[in-house]
Amino acid sequence: MPKAGSTPGAIIRSARQKKGLTGADLGRLVGTSKETIHKIEKGLTRNSSALPEIARVLELPLSAFAGQPGSTKGHDDNEARTRPLGFVTAGSGIPLYPCAERAEGMVLVNFEPIDFLKRPAPLMHVQGAYAVLVDGSAMVPALEPGDTALINPRLFPRKNMSGLFLEASEESVRGAFRRYEGQSERVWRVFQWQPQRSGTLERSEWPRVHAVVGKYSWR
Repeated sequence: MPKAGSTPGAIIRSARQKKGLTGADLGRLVGTSKETIHKIEKGLTRNSSALPEIARVLELPLSAFAGQPGSTKGHDDNEARTRPLGFVTAGSGIPLYPCAERAEGMVLVNFEPIDFLKRPAPLMHVQGAYAVLVDGSAMVPALEPGDTALINPRLFPRKNMSGLFLEASEESVRGAFRRYEGQSERVWRVFQWQPQRSGTLERSEWPRVHAVVGKYSWR
């Protein structure tokens, strides 16, 4: 059991080391970057969306984070609003995140949930699954403003499949909905509909790619 008074970062670091995991290993298991893990362990990030999934992977009780930012406050009628970001289990729902259009067809994804959705069939048993309320016109008609994109962060998109490309960050991050067309060691080859064109995204700038496995249309 974690020692009383230990910080979440110290608890996580100790549990990770006991399992023989590096920061990069843990990052891959929870769907985030090693930089985010290191920031959490050092106390530089105190309200990370990754905390609940880290607790699950490291087999830590959520009570270990009681009273800390991003921790649960207990179970009551408001659990869906008070439980930490991403803390859902198979069948109980997935978090819905908002995004806002930015320049050049990019979006800013805010990883603070605005709602929790009933878990759809394609994501029924997918750990870390989530949904994004789409903004922007880059992928119309495949994804229209107001649609809800269903995201599998464990699945790499197949060729000609839509994906959400994300920069190497954790909270509010830049993203790009694009159709995946291939890759090289340096770039992702992508396609967007509006304006219709093929292009590339630097893999060093956009290291994460999560597959869009479906959508709820706003119409």
